[in-house]
Amino acid sequence: LVPYAMADTQLADHVLTAPGGAFRSRRQWFAIAFTCAVAADLSHVQGFSFSVGEPIPRELWEAHFLTEEDADE
Repeated sequence: LVPYAMADTQLADHVLTAPGGAFRSRRQWFAIAFTCAVAADLSHVQGFSFSVGEPIPRELWEAHFLTEEDADE
């Protein structure tokens, strides 16, 4: 998971928003957006939501530092 692959993350009031993340599955990168809210004392997650998007075109991988290799190869 690369939370900042396609867009910067934002942090405000103990909420991390990642509108342009990427994750890898079956040798393909996919878009993902998520929001994670933590308690004021940072002791636990209070809320988490995500949305999986479309595959990211291979021609964009290099520009966004998304590798072609799988870690377990």
